Amino acid sequence: MLRAVSREFYRLAARGTGWILAANPAVQSVLAHRSTATGEIDFARSDIDLIVRLNDHEATAERILSLVRLFRTVKYANIALGEVETHRPQEWFDWFEVDSYRGSMERRSALCLYGQDPPRPFHKVQPSHAIRRFVLWFHDHAFVAWNAKNQRNLRKIALEMWNAYAVATGLIDEPYLTRPEMERACLKHEDPAWIADLGRDPERAVQYMLDLARRLHARVAPPLKPLAETQTIEWTLPPYHKPAPWILLPGPWSAVPELPKRTRHSSPELFDLYFRYAQPFYASLLPKTMLKLGMRQPSVALQAESLRFQYHGQVLRYPGLMSANSRHALTTAQFAADAVERLTAGELYDEPPLPGVKPLPAIPEYYRERFTPLTEQHAELWPRLRAVPGPESN
Repeated sequence: MLRAVSREFYRLAARGTGWILAANPAVQSVLAHRSTATGEIDFARSDIDLIVRLNDHEATAERILSLVRLFRTVKYANIALGEVETHRPQEWFDWFEVDSYRGSMERRSALCLYGQDPPRPFHKVQPSHAIRRFVLWFHDHAFVAWNAKNQRNLRKIALEMWNAYAVATGLIDEPYLTRPEMERACLKHEDPAWIADLGRDPERAVQYMLDLARRLHARVAPPLKPLAETQTIEWTLPPYHKPAPWILLPGPWSAVPELPKRTRHSSPELFDLYFRYAQPFYASLLPKTMLKLGMRQPSVALQAESLRFQYHGQVLRYPGLMSANSRHALTTAQFAADAVERLTAGELYDEPPLPGVKPLPAIPEYYRERFTPLTEQHAELWPRLRAVPGPESN
């Protein structure tokens, strides 16, 4: 009963927010996605995340900045409001292809709140896209949940990772939409005792994620030599180009340590999957530990596919709607401008890390001074990047 009331409350709040945002001429339609769309609501915990499909000719710097201001005003009244993705019409179609895993979920669940429900193209979910979602669930969320010993979130992450694992390995064709569906399916293929532990033992939950990574790696990548003991390594990642510390665990049964600030944990197999499918850049800076275990350079195809995911047009409208500042948009655009030249020539991109953007413009300044040139740059680079074959092009 409480969940049904929460679901209707969130959807009503989302619908009202959609109508308010539609006052901006750039807005063509508004959709709710993720938990608000699927009805998997935890009151006061779930966010209302929206998708705005833009009118192509109205998506100017002035209009987007106005949308940012309107969004911020609405957030004062609707504290559950989370993030707003924005897509121009062609970008909307591109996104379903660039991220066929998330696209599959949006095609079947996104809820239209305002305007005409846009077309939702079907694309077969690519295994590489499922693997990328698999590693991003761990990389972006697991260390936060582990440090907080947040059992609810650890269980959620583990089930989402199994969902992506099941698609990547061919157990299912499309990802399940809700965690109860994931859990029921997971119980058919996994040890029920271990699945029960996901809800009561933080360490077992993390170990289960690492075991999934071990099994997935065995299916899609050359084997690595075993790691003898826990080690701390550093690795530089785009787009921010700052060394990040990792605690590398020998395997799924290792004791999971507490994590210092900015530190993530991983296993060799999970680290290799993350490198291959999420951030296959700066191979020359790979830790010596991983090279000794047999880790190798990626392919041009994997680099191009990863960059398409990172440099999709919506990233230029992240400031104020998906992120609190302009850093991510500017650094990604800078990185793409440097990398596309090499990739379109059929060469691996492994240049030294780029310097950070300084000084970092405030969001109003970003839209007034940087947004239009970056949009024009994207219009020139994106067709060239899309033309580079991906790992599953054949």
